[in-house]
Amino acid sequence: MRIVRSFSTEERESNSYQIANQNIYNFGNKMAVLGSQFMSIGIVLAYAVILAILYYGGSLVIDGQSTIGNLSSFVLYTLTMTISLLALSGTMNEMISAAAVSEKIFDIIDHPVKIRNGSVDASNISGQINISNVTFCYPTKQNVMSLKAISLEINQGEVVAFVGQSGSGKSTIVQLLQRFYDSKLGSILFDNIDIKEYNLQQLHKQIGFVAQEPTLFSGTLKDNITYGVDTFTQEDIDNAMKLANAYDFVTDFSIFPDGLQTIVGERGVKLSGGQKQRIAIARALIKNPKILIFDEATSALDSESEFQVQKAIDGLVQSGQKTIIIIAHRLSTVINSNKIIVVQNGQIVEQGKHQELIEKNGVYKQLIERQLQ
Repeated sequence: MRIVRSFSTEERESNSYQIANQNIYNFGNKMAVLGSQFMSIGIVLAYAVILAILYYGGSLVIDGQSTIGNLSSFVLYTLTMTISLLALSGTMNEMISAAAVSEKIFDIIDHPVKIRNGSVDASNISGQINISNVTFCYPTKQNVMSLKAISLEINQGEVVAFVGQSGSGKSTIVQLLQRFYDSKLGSILFDNIDIKEYNLQQLHKQIGFVAQEPTLFSGTLKDNITYGVDTFTQEDIDNAMKLANAYDFVTDFSIFPDGLQTIVGERGVKLSGGQKQRIAIARALIKNPKILIFDEATSALDSESEFQVQKAIDGLVQSGQKTIIIIAHRLSTVINSNKIIVVQNGQIVEQGKHQELIEKNGVYKQLIERQLQ
């Protein structure tokens, strides 16, 4: 869901859902026809049984072994029971199918939308971010403060790295910047305008997001790279792949004979971890966002894949054209950042350049020393 919102493709996915619903509707019609045929056959068989009973029972009446009243009663009982069983079988199938899916469907339908959409045009934001006294707790953990009165300024074109132990609040900050949640207290400003005032879809188009575990959709490489982009050229795709360090392997026909038309499989199962991550970076870049967020983008990769992905990130950092936010544990990923933010227990405890933080001999230095052990 967050990937869909991040790329402002709610309408596209809604249309896909409607198409899927139409397919289900068509399938339901076919099942109804088959059910009708089954019912018709059942009724024919039922009447065949009745005729057989009438024939045999009639012969018993003629021979004096039974009465017309007994025969009539037996025929009526048989007819009523047969029709009831046929109707019950169809009803039971429908009830079982409905019960299996209705609970989940109604949970989704009844879930309240708490994020209010704004109206301010976000298409021209510069990448300037101001976080002021933000306090936040997740809706499911109201008694646990994930962020406690954090304040931070990120200038346009800066590279800012967030470091800290797992659960310290780094990814929570990123989720608030994408407005997947609203802060409980404090404010987040983009270009001195409260983030809550911006149109959500436009805002998400200006934020490129690359997660630790990239979500690729079943389809082609091209489909995944251009996901969320309405208009693009082949040059746009090529440029995004080059910036993401993905161009060489995508166009290597010994690896992918179909090139961009290669089917990646469900969740990108046909690609390696490094390849999936670079496709995810290309997908984030093709919409030319003002802000790029890398959330542990290299932590789950082997050394060679990490090198290739880090090379792509370094190229983006050197361009200086975008505000880049990096969440990482590894020293190689954050050492050249303009600003390193150390987060601990939901608070910013240190910030500065790499060497400055080393000289402070504080939390950051401890994190680095643990990594080097």
